[in-house]
Amino acid sequence: MQVKITVSLLKEQRYSAIRGGIPIRLHDSELRGFGCYINVKGDVSWFVQKHIAGRGGKQIRTVIGHWANMSIDEARRQATIDLGKIAQGEDISLRKKARLEHQKKIVGSKTLKDLFDAHVAEKLKEYNGKESRYWKRIESEFKTHVEPQLGAKTKIIQLSRDDIRNLMETLRDKESAHRSVFTFMRSFCRWLAENDYLQASPMANLKQPKPSTERDRVLSDQELTSIWHGCDKIGYPYGNCFQLMILLAQREDEIGGMRWPELNLDSALWEIPAQRTKTNNPHIVPLHTLALTILQSIPHRADNVFYTRKTKGSKLGGYGKAKNILDLLVSNPTMTLEEARVLVNLHKSKYEHLITTKPWRLHDLRRTAATGMAKLKHQPHVIEKILNHAIPSKVARIYNRFEYLDERRIALEDWGNHIERLIAVRQGRTNWC
Repeated sequence: MQVKITVSLLKEQRYSAIRGGIPIRLHDSELRGFGCYINVKGDVSWFVQKHIAGRGGKQIRTVIGHWANMSIDEARRQATIDLGKIAQGEDISLRKKARLEHQKKIVGSKTLKDLFDAHVAEKLKEYNGKESRYWKRIESEFKTHVEPQLGAKTKIIQLSRDDIRNLMETLRDKESAHRSVFTFMRSFCRWLAENDYLQASPMANLKQPKPSTERDRVLSDQELTSIWHGCDKIGYPYGNCFQLMILLAQREDEIGGMRWPELNLDSALWEIPAQRTKTNNPHIVPLHTLALTILQSIPHRADNVFYTRKTKGSKLGGYGKAKNILDLLVSNPTMTLEEARVLVNLHKSKYEHLITTKPWRLHDLRRTAATGMAKLKHQPHVIEKILNHAIPSKVARIYNRFEYLDERRIALEDWGNHIERLIAVRQGRTNWC
């Protein structure tokens, strides 16, 4: 079929190829000898086709790229170059075969883990280390979700589209992980194709997961009281850490990674350095007297305020297990900490029926604090400063340098006083299922 190849036409023909189960070959009417092939899966490859030394000579047809990583305009430019070489008598198919053989030898020994590490290193160099926190999280997700499914030592030339589909299928019930893994693996696979480790991205044209629905969970005063007293049972480090999340409205990684040199207990201030904040800006958090009481009860045994034997010298981790223990204690007020720990070490199916709390996440504590301060009549711009959200407006970032420190202190003081009133009288058993 000879037509002018356009994006809209390709989309239409891809649908026809997939629906009809018949591959389609299109020849471009604008550039004679240039065309594309659409297989029954909808993958589009660009090719050039021409006879060496006229009609009587050998016909050359060779793939020059794929729509996944080469636009129509880029393909036409490359086709023009290659058709010129064919016209001069060069058999570019032999050159391509030789290049592919050479590439196979180079790529043959490269594993999935080798190349993912190289991809991350290149990205860190590109951003001059500014995105290091993001890429550390991506490396962790790769190790947790991708390596067990695809295999760290899998040869990259063996990575297929079906492998990626199966990986995504295993994550379908994990909404957040599904979206995150899809995003960074799509970038990685595109990089593999761009650097000739694969002929085309195995994720080209795969359907993206649906965007998440924005969470709006805000805990009630009764729920906060029950959680606080559950944290009292757990104690150091996780119980105290969760209590500071309630009081200070900061991110769990920032509180879990809190260090003694950042704290000035005499001035009741916590100064988080730029490298430990999501916005890459230093952040000051005023400390309520209840927060000071918690911190003063913790002995200085390392630079990190919160740690376990496994995490000494780094930020606190393992929040999921600690939260399951907390949910058990809140749902079953007569249960001891040791009983909760024993249960959580079993498979979740053995104890999940004992958790009767309405589902919540640690990040909901931050939203609850922000909502609570708004109810106490504090201004949105002050609360935004407390939360250390990124400022979208460039003008606001540059010109509004006022920190509202006094206003932030008053807002956190009022919120801390509210929490103090809630926990002043230990309540009996609660039911907030």
